[in-house]
Amino acid sequence: MIVAIAVGRSGIDTLLVVSQVILSIVLPFVVFPLVWITSSNVMVVKVPPPAAGESMASDDPSGPAPSDDAGTEAAAEVVSFKNGWAMAGAGYLIFTVVVVANTYVIVSLGMGTAG
Repeated sequence: MIVAIAVGRSGIDTLLVVSQVILSIVLPFVVFPLVWITSSNVMVVKVPPPAAGESMASDDPSGPAPSDDAGTEAAAEVVSFKNGWAMAGAGYLIFTVVVVANTYVIVSLGMGTAG
């Protein structure tokens, strides 16, 4: 609002272009770590087994889990929230497209051929 009042429509256009340039520079630094971390073993969680007499879910219609009379402890279940290979591939493809497009724009600007 301040830009619109101070410099008018041309100021808004300039502000929009500057914000898009900043976003295009920052985007690769955000996308790569996001895809890398969500595709790694950081996204694997060990879920402890329920205590004797508890069910896994509170709305489980089968009732409480049977107690372990032998006294042996059940192994913790491992749940993976990692991206699959298709999602990781799509993320890395998006990262590559953004980096190539940014590189093209920077090189063409440096050569003076940008419009």
